[in-house]
Parts: sequence; structure tokens; C-alpha cells
Amino acid sequence: MQPHLLLADEPTAGLDVSVQGDVLNLIGELKRERGFAAMIVTHNLAMIRHVSDRLAIMYLGRLVETGPTQDVFSAPLHPYTATLIQSEPIPDPRRRSHNPAVTGEIPSVFRRPSGCEFHTRCPIARGRCKTEAPAYRPMGASRMVRCHFPLETGGQEREAFSRASANQRGN
Repeated sequence: MQPHLLLADEPTAGLDVSVQGDVLNLIGELKRERGFAAMIVTHNLAMIRHVSDRLAIMYLGRLVETGPTQDVFSAPLHPYTATLIQSEPIPDPRRRSHNPAVTGEIPSVFRRPSGCEFHTRCPIARGRCKTEAPAYRPMGASRMVRCHFPLETGGQEREAFSRASANQRGN
């Protein structure tokens, strides 16, 4: 078989760290040798940060942000993406946070919130977020986001998000 695409759902879940590296190295080697693309579905942000070129973040099964991996990690546009990145485990016990980056209950996919589905947990949600679902729209040449108030680099929304999420976590 000569596949054009490899789909891998949590290919390293439950594996020892050294075996995880072997699996990811094998996928990378096969991609180079055979010339196929790979789509990896995972919750492991630390791993995906190092092995992917592009990243898609989903909330309740819907895309909320896509873009080049390094761009998404360095300047997330969606508040959910930013909270996921903030919640990445820090290996240094002196720097660990004991407060979750996202608070509140995860809504049911069977009883989705009106408007923006993340508004019930978003630290910067406004009235519009509760009533109007945001469009999935381009932000620059290579990014897409589903948010009324994306966290543009250095903008007021990013500052408001930083303050609100710190208050939400009790910092």
C-alpha cells in the first residue's frame, strides 16, 4: 500500500516515554521515506508541539483555531487554546501551578450552550458570546479562529484575557 495520509489517534497514549519517542521517530521516518502526510489526534500538547507543522484545536468537537504549530503556541488566538497551553504540565515542581487554567463544567455535546460554546468557561466572554455563534474566520494568511474577540498579539483582548484568567484561577 502507498497511503497518502496516515491517521493516528493517540498513537503514544499509555506508552513509556522512550517508546513514545520511538513511535514518533518511526512516523517521521516513514513520512520522509514514503512521502505521505500524517494527522495525529492527541491531547498531548508537549508532544504535538515538537512533531507537527500545523495544529488544529477543537472544543466540543468543533474547530476553534488552526495554524502553524509554532505560531499557535507562541500567540494563541482563541481563549480555549490559550488556556490549554497555560495548563500544560511544568516539570519543575517550583514553577507548577495548582490552579486549573480553565474553570467551570464542560458542557454536554448533547446540550450545547447557545452562542459561542466556550462562553460558559471563557474568562473574557461578553454578551455577544452568549447569543451569537462566532464564524470560523481567517486571521492573517495562515491562521483561522472561531471567536468574536480573538487574542491578537499585544492587543487589549490578550491583556484582558491574562488578567481575567489570573483572577479566575485565584492568582
